[in-house]
Amino acid sequence: MQSNGVIVFKNKTTVNPFSQVTAHVEQLQQFIQSNYQIDVFRCIGKAIVFPAFTEAEFMNVFRIQMQHWSLKEQQSFRKYHLFQDTLPALQHARKFSQVQLKIPRIHLLNMAIAMQPRSTSEPTVHFHHQQAICDPLFFKDVLTRIERRDAQKALPIQTSLRRLFQDNLPHITQAKTYEQVYLALSHMKVAVQAESSTYLNYLNELNRIENKMLHERTRIIEQFKTTLQQGLHMYFEQQLTQMKEAVEQNIKWHSSLADTSKKAAA
Repeated sequence: MQSNGVIVFKNKTTVNPFSQVTAHVEQLQQFIQSNYQIDVFRCIGKAIVFPAFTEAEFMNVFRIQMQHWSLKEQQSFRKYHLFQDTLPALQHARKFSQVQLKIPRIHLLNMAIAMQPRSTSEPTVHFHHQQAICDPLFFKDVLTRIERRDAQKALPIQTSLRRLFQDNLPHITQAKTYEQVYLALSHMKVAVQAESSTYLNYLNELNRIENKMLHERTRIIEQFKTTLQQGLHMYFEQQLTQMKEAVEQNIKWHSSLADTSKKAAA
């Protein structure tokens, strides 16, 4: 890390985020000047933000280089490079003192519409990538859930992942071009997939058992419904038959009684 914001990687490639921000400020000033005839150059601040790190963590990584910086260079760097714990100082990240400038709301709305963010084709390399790769924080949530259910199984998974990352890390740090970095990351991806195949087999087996249980549950429910319907049908059929027999007996009794009455009358 250089005092002017230039980042030099191990493969000797460099990137200067601060110069990119300066170019964005100049483009913004030109856009507003040409479209709204307002000079805003002295009103725009600029800064590089590292939201994933505190200032102490950053300084600890680059303490050797920063020991050779002058006090003025260190103050200038801290003014225009902000971190997780120094974001409130963003309002002071300007070369000129704060200038009051009133821009009509309609102009601000037009600017927001006209200047939509666009993705850049230049790859961004994380200066702290070694520690990030060695520490699989992106598995933290799932590992935490596994630990809550079975801590003994979570530990070997985490250990195997860390060992895998550490074994593949030299291929990434020794890469000289972005193509070599891409190939190294692709190799790591394949290795992670191979490492996870065992756990995926467990997952597939659990899914198979779960699907079988769901299928059995559906079958049992349908069988219960069918049995219930058949039972109700038989019950009502029996009741209907008994009612018919009772009616027939009553009809016979009534007919016999009527015949008897007629004979007695005769």
